[in-house]
Amino acid sequence: MKFMKSFNKCLSLGFWLTAAEGLLTFCWILALPSEAASAVFMGLSRQRLILAAMTMLLVMGCVIVGLLLRLKSSRLIPIIDKLINNLNEQNNLTFIIITSGGIFFILIWIFINLQQFPANYAWLYATLGEGVLPLYTVGIRLLPLLTWAALIVVQSLAFLVFVFFNTLRQPQAWPIKKILASLAVFLLVLATFVHWLILIFQLQVFSLIPGWFWGFSNKPFTAPLILAFAGMLLMLLAVTWLVIKWPFPAMVMLVIIFLAGWAMQLGLGLAEGRGLDSLRERFFSTMHKSYALSACGKNESLTEIVSNYENTYGLKFFPGTKPPGVILSYALIERGLNAINPLTDTNARCERLGQSIAWLFPPLTFLIIFVLFILVNKIGGAPSSETRFLAPLLVISTPAYILFALFLDEALYPFVFLSGICLLVLTIRSRSFWPALISGCFLYLAIFFSFTMLPLFAFAGFYWIVEFWQNRDGKNLKQDGRKILAGLAGFGLMHLLFTHFLNYDFWVRYQNAMQGLFDVSYYSKPGSLKVGEIMSLTDRVRLLGMAAGLNNLEFATSIGLPFYALFVTQAFRQIKLFFQRKLTPLQIITFACFLTFILLNLISQTRSESARLWLFWVPVAAIFAGLELEKFSKNRSWLLYIYSAAQWVSLFLLYVFQELK
Repeated sequence: MKFMKSFNKCLSLGFWLTAAEGLLTFCWILALPSEAASAVFMGLSRQRLILAAMTMLLVMGCVIVGLLLRLKSSRLIPIIDKLINNLNEQNNLTFIIITSGGIFFILIWIFINLQQFPANYAWLYATLGEGVLPLYTVGIRLLPLLTWAALIVVQSLAFLVFVFFNTLRQPQAWPIKKILASLAVFLLVLATFVHWLILIFQLQVFSLIPGWFWGFSNKPFTAPLILAFAGMLLMLLAVTWLVIKWPFPAMVMLVIIFLAGWAMQLGLGLAEGRGLDSLRERFFSTMHKSYALSACGKNESLTEIVSNYENTYGLKFFPGTKPPGVILSYALIERGLNAINPLTDTNARCERLGQSIAWLFPPLTFLIIFVLFILVNKIGGAPSSETRFLAPLLVISTPAYILFALFLDEALYPFVFLSGICLLVLTIRSRSFWPALISGCFLYLAIFFSFTMLPLFAFAGFYWIVEFWQNRDGKNLKQDGRKILAGLAGFGLMHLLFTHFLNYDFWVRYQNAMQGLFDVSYYSKPGSLKVGEIMSLTDRVRLLGMAAGLNNLEFATSIGLPFYALFVTQAFRQIKLFFQRKLTPLQIITFACFLTFILLNLISQTRSESARLWLFWVPVAAIFAGLELEKFSKNRSWLLYIYSAAQWVSLFLLYVFQELK
């Protein structure tokens, strides 16, 4: 009881002191001069008045809390007791002290740089670009609040050390794992905020990286945009609550998540005020519209598209790097529409195709929700795992998965890739000859539509190796050898059929496409070799390293840094479990995927644009992230709300400030 009273008294004094500092901050804000042109009241600008009002509200809040702690101390004892227990629980004090220390040093660094301006302007301008001036202006305006925040952090640290001194002096209060985890979380939060600042102030941090693809935009803050994104936030938080509580049967939950994902993408159209027409215009404002335009209004049959592909499309920039299935996908839709309602005008047919894919592709995009559930719940053998709902939630909250509306990269390829994983796992587990034959046929058709499906071949090999390492006694090598031959037979059969009847040679198309991609990635982009220059082994390693770094940075910033961090963290946990032979059936699948991801980075033929090209990887990464989040979904469910809100912020900022399309 004596400790409780001491804790309560210190806490009350802390709030009173914070309120006094807040009053000084309020006076500092009022003392700062505003430009005469922007003054609206007593010589203060609207922004300055808002800051002053916010500061006064915080001061009043501190005063009220301080009074309650002094006057209602007996009634607050259960709350304070719970707070103390939470601070002592699982070394939470260690986490709070480390992160608070990190925040303090960041605030001091900001204060020093603001005071050195404009002496450091040349360096900042070279590093950050023209955005450094508005960033400095905002920093100066927020300087009183930043100073107050630094004082609060120092006081909080002093309070915790004083009150919990006996606890903190114990060695068990500072476990190395907790220290490293605290630093990692702090750096992740810091990196996320820095990414948001880069977008808001359009700092050229990423633009200086050789090969960076995505430019900036600056969409106006209209009423439809604000209302649409506010609705998207509420819907995302509501789905997060449903995932935490599980109030409905599994199929109902999946349908709700599916509809929420669909609505999130349609929200982009509502944000621009024209609904589906906005989605269509968003896609047709990109160079990738050439695939759809190539498919409509021509007299060639579907078979002629395939058989004449090298001569008709092979030398064109975009179609030349793809297999025939890309244009054939659009042609199938266009020819089907024209069979129902024939049109002769090419522009009218293209317009109708655009409207059709605006209706069709968003729901196709989120069918992946059901495949994810099947993979985790049935094939992965984790029917009670929270990941079966967490992974779908992570997919619909991924910024890139929402923003690349109407691209085959998200409407078709993730579905095919994840379906391929399911089929290959069942094939390797099966003792029958036929699944292997079907898998071989499936793999051929998959790479007929996209060469990004080639990692499925590597996954099959890695999955067999990982499962063999985990369960050596259950393997029949002769049977597995026969299944490999059956798979090759299925692939070879499809190759013979396509070669004989459609005049399509997979190998020729693959070589030409990869050479085109390689030339663009490693001979025409900044930091690459000059045209005609011979690539040495050293150059190859250097450029692959640059490509891996750039691709992962693009991928991480487009899907959200918290998402990428969860994916990588779980992947490294599985490395340890792999060598201990403790992987679960689901983790055997995901670890094989991780090995495939590593190989994808090591032999990448593309450099940049991974935000779009790696969309097929998002559902797989969502399983990793879901497994990592499982431990928080019940005991610390509030973290899921923070995660969803952070992903929404990234989605909003990427939509408004970056040309991610």
